[in-house]
Amino acid sequence: MTDFLTYLIQTSIVFALLCFFYGMLLSKLTFHWANRITLLLLPMVSLVLPLMEFGQLVPFANPVGAFPSVDLASFSFGSPSPITTDPLLPDTPKSLGSSYANWLFTTYLIGCLSVTLKLGFATKNIFRVKRNSNKVLVKNTLIYAAPVVAPLTYFRWIFVPKRQIEGIHPLILKHESAHVRLGHTFDLLLIELYAVIFWFNPALLFFRKSLVALHEFQADQAVLAENVRPEDYLQLMLQTLENKNKQRTISYFNNSIIKKRIDMITKSKSKKGKAFNYSLLVTTAIIISLAFARPAIPEETAPYKAVLFLESTNTVPNIFPLETYEPANITSTFGEKIRTPKTKHLMVHSGIDIRATTGTPVLATADGMVIQAKSEKNWGNLIVLKHADGYQTWYAHLNGFEIAEKQEVKTGDVIGYVGSTGRSTGPHLHYEVRKGDEHLDPMDFFDK
Repeated sequence: MTDFLTYLIQTSIVFALLCFFYGMLLSKLTFHWANRITLLLLPMVSLVLPLMEFGQLVPFANPVGAFPSVDLASFSFGSPSPITTDPLLPDTPKSLGSSYANWLFTTYLIGCLSVTLKLGFATKNIFRVKRNSNKVLVKNTLIYAAPVVAPLTYFRWIFVPKRQIEGIHPLILKHESAHVRLGHTFDLLLIELYAVIFWFNPALLFFRKSLVALHEFQADQAVLAENVRPEDYLQLMLQTLENKNKQRTISYFNNSIIKKRIDMITKSKSKKGKAFNYSLLVTTAIIISLAFARPAIPEETAPYKAVLFLESTNTVPNIFPLETYEPANITSTFGEKIRTPKTKHLMVHSGIDIRATTGTPVLATADGMVIQAKSEKNWGNLIVLKHADGYQTWYAHLNGFEIAEKQEVKTGDVIGYVGSTGRSTGPHLHYEVRKGDEHLDPMDFFDK
């Protein structure tokens, strides 16, 4: 759940940045079709970029061990000195961060439901308007004399106020027909579905306005392409400038962006060289994507590399879970007697904690099958591998997964990456070896 909320925030930031640069680089250009395609791609790109991994693109500046890993339960308050403890003990209390995440997720779901209901009511209202309308053929165009305050379109339906049906201006019909022909309702519906998921993103307000304005520019361009004198069309727009549109989300002709439309109609066409701005936006997207690059782990000169267990077969875990073995990075060992900060009960540490930078590859220590790969409360992102002879290995607090449940893995395969998820305040790997119900000391197997 925490990972999902993080993804939502990352996607929203990317979307907001892309909208900002669209406004700076493209919004004033007259390449309306290109701008429309670009706008519709922005939500899709924002969904994809946070999921992309660009391993080894950006070197990690800090050496392994520069920042120690700290568990929330690492200190016994009231004691004269800190006592290392394990956050994964059975009676560990639920963390405050978990409660806060639950509260955020509940609020988010309520918002999604509210936006969905609002969209459903708006759609229902359109069908109600259609039921209460009469079909009329005006100048070879099928329209609906409807109980609305201004002309509007919805897919292939053109609604015109009943009181205006006799004197409807032919240019208004051409304008509304252009919206139908260009399929603008599909665009609006797409962004409303996107808003159900990202309703909290303030950039949606700018995006909606930009998309509606672009629809207006395209419709105006289509009308003027039918040998309509610009001065006649502009005069009609000026006549409606003072009218208020109470249904601006679906009405195109009579709305608050008429001034922008007039400016766009009267301005010169953008020069072809301005198409370079699109490449600038693509470059911006690439730069933003680098923020999600997995840091490259520097080569270490350590006394041991991928230390093997004493046994040479793969029936037991037989390599160190990280690429580099450095004893100084083992911050908590198996069997330490520790005292939980809340209950003060003495417990025993059931594995080892290995300090490493976020993004360090975690290796499968024996051939086996993934029986669990998911977020698990205080464990954070947890992988459990099942091996031969009843052995299991556990890898906790991961930053991400490289495998999926029920997948077979080989010794040395990268299965995930060091992180600080769950009840942890610093990047490290909690690693356990079990056989049946018995916890084993991983240090007993290392070649020292």
